[in-house]
Amino acid sequence: MGLPPSGGLRELGCIRAKGPFLELLGAPQQEEAPETAVGEEGMPPAPGRQWWLRASCGLEFVLWQNFVTEDLLLVGDETAELAHIVAHLPFDCEVLSRFPPVAEEEARRAGRGGWQLWRIDDRGNRFDLERFSRENSARCYASLLEARGHKQSYFFEQKGPLPALPPTELEPHRWALVRQDDHGRRYLVTRGASRVALEFLAERFNREPRHKQLFVVERYEPQATT
Repeated sequence: MGLPPSGGLRELGCIRAKGPFLELLGAPQQEEAPETAVGEEGMPPAPGRQWWLRASCGLEFVLWQNFVTEDLLLVGDETAELAHIVAHLPFDCEVLSRFPPVAEEEARRAGRGGWQLWRIDDRGNRFDLERFSRENSARCYASLLEARGHKQSYFFEQKGPLPALPPTELEPHRWALVRQDDHGRRYLVTRGASRVALEFLAERFNREPRHKQLFVVERYEPQATT
């Protein structure tokens, strides 16, 4: 299971949907059929579907479904966002694994605090939930949890000095090199920050007669979710 280059994003964990979900997410922005995806130059290392999504709070993330296991890899910019992203999904799911932070995130958050989210049950007991780098993420996640209607309340507050924020503009997502075969099927080859660089690659590929396919560059935007 893998993804094309995606800038500040990294793998956060793996989830499994508890029921049908494809119609709830809409059409994927990338889909590689099992019989065509493995072993082709420029393709991801495993066949699957990819959705790049933007939540109502502005948080961007990627879901990648592996056709072999049918589980979903969740990709975002910070490990603390995993539960927040899951709360935005329009279907119930089980978190199978949560990956540790990468070195860049550990260094950025080392010795720092953040926006701590708490849960208070109906007996007044207080429990730590998550500590976010972004105030907006703590506020949004608290609102999503309270909307579930449980007899509990949630609040957040700043604890200690705030860490630096992850990149706010995930530029490598914004331009896509797309391959279209002779049947009209379209596949994402790679993404990049530079439109000019990708257009140079597209021109080179289109000049090679052995490809017999069309390569184009286009704007790549996330789909909106709840």
